[in-house]
Amino acid sequence: MSGAKRKLSFYIFGISFLLIVIAIIHYKPSPFLFIPLLVSAIIMLLQSRVNRYAFIVGAANAILYAIAYMKMSLHATALYAILVSCPMQVMIFVNWSRYTNQRKTKLRKMSVKSRVELFGGMLAGWLLLYMIFSGWNSQYLLLDNSVAVLGTISTVLCALRFKEYTFLQILTNAIGFTTYLMMVEAEPSRIIWVISSANAIVCTWLAWSNMNKKEE
Repeated sequence: MSGAKRKLSFYIFGISFLLIVIAIIHYKPSPFLFIPLLVSAIIMLLQSRVNRYAFIVGAANAILYAIAYMKMSLHATALYAILVSCPMQVMIFVNWSRYTNQRKTKLRKMSVKSRVELFGGMLAGWLLLYMIFSGWNSQYLLLDNSVAVLGTISTVLCALRFKEYTFLQILTNAIGFTTYLMMVEAEPSRIIWVISSANAIVCTWLAWSNMNKKEE
């Protein structure tokens, strides 16, 4: 990562962390709803540098996220966090460590055929979750399912060291941003989740930009 981008990642971390803290002080939400966001700010700083240690911290934080998602009635995303994100991030750390040279993890690109197959898998996964959770009377069912499916696939791609995981993460965070923004009117304290999602989008973009300079 260049010196300018390294400074940018610190600035983004500092600004987002400060805004979240200010919102926490103002709205006083449940600790279960803000602790994972504070930890996530640190994780995103590490991820923006394609640092594999982000996944060890992320695995533990996924448990806290699952609790927060259940409190917000995002059932599909909660299941993704506890059943997929938590164990898979441990696997990502182990796998990335095997392909790390001089603290740089070697990443690769997907073939066109693999991308087409990926799209089919995404569609099938989304339909499956829709059938499972359609009876749960969730106000954000479509968005919740989309985050769970995209999050699962991006996590798998990340474990396999495919660069394309960043594009899916950006899309996942954008959908999350939209979901939390819709919640703000009814529950203003959700603004901390909006801030965190915006931070994640920018940091994931920085990760994509940084990994293009790494070896295949």
